[in-house]
Amino acid sequence: VHDAVPLAPRAASLADPGVIQEKLERLRQQYPVAHTRQVNCLLVGRAGNGKSSLINSMYQTLTGRVDQLCEEGSADSSCTVQYACSPALCQSGALPLLLFDTKGFTDAHDKDTQSLLRKLLKGKFKTGRSMNNPKWKDCYLLPNKALRIDVVIFVYAYGSVFPHRLAAGLYEEAQKSQVTVMPVITFYDKVEHDEQLNVHLDCCRRTFNTHPVYLTNLTALRGWHSPDADRASSRTRGVVMDIVSQLMVSGQQHQRSKKLDLHQPVKGDHKDCA
Repeated sequence: VHDAVPLAPRAASLADPGVIQEKLERLRQQYPVAHTRQVNCLLVGRAGNGKSSLINSMYQTLTGRVDQLCEEGSADSSCTVQYACSPALCQSGALPLLLFDTKGFTDAHDKDTQSLLRKLLKGKFKTGRSMNNPKWKDCYLLPNKALRIDVVIFVYAYGSVFPHRLAAGLYEEAQKSQVTVMPVITFYDKVEHDEQLNVHLDCCRRTFNTHPVYLTNLTALRGWHSPDADRASSRTRGVVMDIVSQLMVSGQQHQRSKKLDLHQPVKGDHKDCA
């Protein structure tokens, strides 16, 4: 299993919109949508920890749009009621990256949870059945092996109790499938002391054997209008770009291990949500 490269919060000098745009252009040149196999990225975490918010942030950063792909929950509530796959990044020509959102998991490491995680990694689930959102697609992945997951983002909100059992179960199943798990800590703006953050970082390191990426609460940033908020938003978008870059690298590493053609896009059977 290839571990994610540890990423630190970006310095202000690297948060300039021009630098972010340059990174985006390099990504598009390196991974042209018309000639690159899609990387399938699954997001896993508890309800309200920021999975949908991260998807929206990736979408907005990569496309420059201000609309959202999915409704965002808060605290312990989740707006994602089923599994959903968005081909929006591919369709917009931004990047060959399919994002698979999931409903919130409980912190469990039992047979049912392990079985579900195993099926998710193999692409054995129906998505979007009750999302009723035209921006998402209903992809019946079973038994289409071409849409197996290539890389996973484990989303964990700072300030909540670390879900040790869920994290350990996910890492166990990911190792079996040779899939990289990238831990991302959200709500980084709530950190008041380095000691508090170190506890959470240590939990991620011990579970996933890699350093996590940490992000500001972009949902809150979208509602602020001040120079400080704009700088913080730009820094976070710089980190989002780094996350996306690492997703593509790790996803293609997994595809190479399966001897897949990285230059042949997959034509999935996507149907609009009912």
